[in-house]
Amino acid sequence: MYDYGALQALVDYAGTMTDFEVQDAEVRLFTPYSAQDMADSFNKLGIGGINSTARYLQAFGEQSFFMTPWMMYMGSLGNGEFDFAGDMSALVQKTDNAYNPIQGGGSTPPDGAGGFVKFEGGNTLYNVYDAGNFMTGKAFQMIGAPLDVLKSGAELNSKYISRQGPDTTTDRNAYTNGYNYNRVGWKK
Repeated sequence: MYDYGALQALVDYAGTMTDFEVQDAEVRLFTPYSAQDMADSFNKLGIGGINSTARYLQAFGEQSFFMTPWMMYMGSLGNGEFDFAGDMSALVQKTDNAYNPIQGGGSTPPDGAGGFVKFEGGNTLYNVYDAGNFMTGKAFQMIGAPLDVLKSGAELNSKYISRQGPDTTTDRNAYTNGYNYNRVGWKK
């Protein structure tokens, strides 16, 4: 599964070059992202503290039957600390997988441009935004958010906050696959 438009843009771009130019430009199909890199990213973010806050607010809500603080915190994470699109864009640019002639430069490429990310142990290629969704799914799983809460929140965000319309199937698959990714977890 991958973004056909982005892949076609890469093929078209590489098709304008000689074999030597493609090799010299180091055009890559994807950037690998290891489970250790993901764990390091979450640790740098302070996922342990975020988890503690989320669990406290969830317990408070369950005791008081007032879940609004927990729900607001979940929403703030999705648009803040757990928005990984910029991180994934920086990753592919750092590894010469950015296809600058395609994306036209800038720190975050248009959706569907800018290369692909492949997570360790998987065989799916994700564009930078869907790789960010994958990371978001895993981050929410790590703090104990139920998958249905993640799906509902992502849908509400897409429709009403970012005003991009409903989540696409690719978006839903990316954060669900991230949620179910089993190569990163809490150490016992």
